[in-house]
Amino acid sequence: MIEAIGKRLVIERVETEKRTSGGIVLQYDHTQSPRARVVSIGDEVTIKVTVGEEIVPDWNKVAHTKHENRDYFIIDQTDIFGRYVE
Repeated sequence: MIEAIGKRLVIERVETEKRTSGGIVLQYDHTQSPRARVVSIGDEVTIKVTVGEEIVPDWNKVAHTKHENRDYFIIDQTDIFGRYVE
């Protein structure tokens, strides 16, 4: 796992499944999913967010990295648009 430092968070994209009105599952396109899951939070993050929570990041401002064949993204706390609340 990658650990976030400072005012940054490590996130991973949440895959979403798309279906046609007839129920056919379309091939997943990772560029279409706005959701991300928080994996790690830096010790200087001041926004209200927890590990495992789903957020909406600014995908134009993330740094991409791979670790153990998984894609992770590093983002500054100011580049998060919102979080999903249930």
